[in-house]
Amino acid sequence: MEVNGKRVGVYRFGAKYFAYENQCPHEGGPVAEGKVVGHYECKLSEGPVKRDIASEGFSEESMDIVCPWHGIQFDLQTGECRGSQRLKLTPYEVVQDGEMIKLKLYG
Repeated sequence: MEVNGKRVGVYRFGAKYFAYENQCPHEGGPVAEGKVVGHYECKLSEGPVKRDIASEGFSEESMDIVCPWHGIQFDLQTGECRGSQRLKLTPYEVVQDGEMIKLKLYG
């Protein structure tokens, strides 16, 4: 979708909608063309490494947007980068009006 000349990605997670400018703050990649995946929290522990990570570790409550250029991950609900507090997606406020989805513009 395009809003005032800027490309915007709109996402639905559960009953809520989220929208972000389609520009990764890392190097300008088209973040909305990336995948949305369950967040995976890597935890190191003593002992052997578990080989079957597909069955555990991936969240169903927390999703990430993954930029297709460099794999940078952003929290779908906040737009914050998982690896760096200085990087954050530019958000748009989403208003649901019946079956219509509207973006609130500022400035």
